[in-house]
Amino acid sequence: MWIVILISLTCLTIMLVGTTIRSRRKTEIDATLSSLQEFDSTQQIIGCGVVSGLAIDETRKKICLITYNDGVLNRIFSYKDILSVELFEDGSSITKTVRSSQIGGAVVGSLVLGGVGAIIGGLSGKSSTSEVIKRIDLRLVINDTNVPLHDINFMNTPCKKSNSIYKDAIKQARHWHGIIEVLIKRADSEERNQQASTQQISLESSSFSVADEIRKLADLHNSGVLSSDEFQKQKNKLLGTGLAVEGAIGCNNLDSNLENETTETIIYESDKIVPFPNVCRKCGFRYEKVVSICPDCIIDLEIA
Repeated sequence: MWIVILISLTCLTIMLVGTTIRSRRKTEIDATLSSLQEFDSTQQIIGCGVVSGLAIDETRKKICLITYNDGVLNRIFSYKDILSVELFEDGSSITKTVRSSQIGGAVVGSLVLGGVGAIIGGLSGKSSTSEVIKRIDLRLVINDTNVPLHDINFMNTPCKKSNSIYKDAIKQARHWHGIIEVLIKRADSEERNQQASTQQISLESSSFSVADEIRKLADLHNSGVLSSDEFQKQKNKLLGTGLAVEGAIGCNNLDSNLENETTETIIYESDKIVPFPNVCRKCGFRYEKVVSICPDCIIDLEIA
């Protein structure tokens, strides 16, 4: 009888000590997050045993990875540094989201394959509610060569899938996988928009480069260095290059101050005469060669 009472008291003491330790760790983590500069936690999750967790700052688009090891350790990254997120049951991958960029995908592939062994468990095809699951983990791969992996444990107690403990743990794990997936997709979207903006700037720069060259030719023509024929020939070469650049605009306005410039048929690489000449709806000039855009007005031609 006394042995049973002693064992019960010992178990109760261990539970109380464990609860006290976890509570103290959680308090330290909260204090650390509150003291961070340029980071305001809007959502956070701390795993089982208060060993690891994460917090996100949705305003600054940052994520803070938390680890407790004789004190709170934190690492702050941009959303763009999240390369993948993966959900595991007993080491078997359930679902995974990866950055769509080629560089991110290549890095993720090597890191995940090399690190899955750290999560205990083996592959299993079972899915019945009577199956016992020992642990549920969420793994993030971060763009950090020193510590690329960050694991958060949501359940570390053997439970059947019909058990409420398992149901609550997997629900919470899937919820946070979904949150990280949203962050990854937002980073992908921003990256695509940035690339599109860079390409547009590049196109505009190419257009202005052609315009600058035409301006130089106009100066040489006005000063008598180039004849009208030479000027027109060199101008046509530049416009032939400029028209290949999507979005080139306003080239005709740069030499509008030229005097005595004669308009003539523009001849490109193809000398094929078309049966129905194209006519510029702005200046009215008829192009009898294969030309689809008026180089002076920079508009599409219409069939006569």
